[in-house]
Amino acid sequence: MKKLDHFFLISKVIAIFIFLDCGFRFLGYEQTQQRLLNRVRKIPPLGPSDKDKAALQNIVSAVDTGTRYYYRKRLDCLPRALTMFYFARQRAIPVEFCLGVKKYPFAGHSWVEYQGEVIGDRPNRVKLYTVLVRE
Repeated sequence: MKKLDHFFLISKVIAIFIFLDCGFRFLGYEQTQQRLLNRVRKIPPLGPSDKDKAALQNIVSAVDTGTRYYYRKRLDCLPRALTMFYFARQRAIPVEFCLGVKKYPFAGHSWVEYQGEVIGDRPNRVKLYTVLVRE
């Protein structure tokens, strides 16, 4: 991916982060998630391909960079996962958005999976959570 294309992807990531922050504050989680994901649900995911892994690496890299520029040291798994899911599905990559909880100490977490593999997160951390939502 060219540097300029990657820069534009990072810019789009930050724009989605801003949309999510404003939406969570003024509309709530469910309505904000629905507005974002309704834009990509209509795109039927294609089967896995070799290009998917490279595209996912670019998306994860852009989300990581966008997180460093936009978010401060705070919990950011939900905006990161929703953003990765959005851009992957936009490219018709068959990923799943997962939302889970653990009992003790109580905590919630969200992540993205591609063919059962955790993307952009640590698989060891994800194993601690019981999945409540898988889209």
